[in-house]
Amino acid sequence: MIKVDSIRKRLGGKEVLKGISLEVKEGEAFVIIGPSGCGKSVLLKHMIGLMKPDEGRIVINGLDITKASHEELLEIRKSMGVVFQGGALFDSLTVFENVAFPLRKLLKLSEEEIRQRVELALERVGLQGVENLYPEELSGGMRKRVAFARAVVAMPKVLFLDEPTTGLDPVTSATIDELIVNLKKGLSLTLVMVTHDMRSAFRVADKIAMLYEGVIVVQGDAKEIRESNNPFIRQFMEGSLEGPICVKLA
Repeated sequence: MIKVDSIRKRLGGKEVLKGISLEVKEGEAFVIIGPSGCGKSVLLKHMIGLMKPDEGRIVINGLDITKASHEELLEIRKSMGVVFQGGALFDSLTVFENVAFPLRKLLKLSEEEIRQRVELALERVGLQGVENLYPEELSGGMRKRVAFARAVVAMPKVLFLDEPTTGLDPVTSATIDELIVNLKKGLSLTLVMVTHDMRSAFRVADKIAMLYEGVIVVQGDAKEIRESNNPFIRQFMEGSLEGPICVKLA
């Protein structure tokens, strides 16, 4: 479904992505891990067409989105759902209007059709009776669920997730991971998730790739990664100061 082919990107004079290549098969949950600042979110923004690489290409369902026209990008985005880091809900809109937003932007539906779609999406994430509330009136976990409802309301084929459990306690994080797995199965989705939470990665992933300093240092099945002796993976999983990963605090 998705092929990333040798993409490179420089930002502020620094090469952030250094020839990244990966493939995501239809129906697969592909998780990209790595320390903060390694380029994970930049890679995700390229995959959803918000950024263009300096070199290389990204093909989604046969369309090279790096060369696509504005109209072609709009069309391919109808098949995408995105959960941004922190949820990115509109504070001035109710839950109903937040979830309805992509329907109004992407599809030509009647108000009754929009209402039915929104209600179904909220039901899928386990939220009922919150349509008239505002984001500030919701807990962190509920805001995340609303963000998921908005991401799947237009029935996408692929769902992109940017650090979906950031800022949540371990129990709520596990609940969100269960929601992700259930949505994938229930809607036959392909998933691409960026995270630094290894527990979340293993609960969700079919395949895992580790990004470090703009390069994929290892990738494989979730079981292979869990059992890997690769020093990058072992250090990252164990949270050790000893190893090839060097984190700069300034």
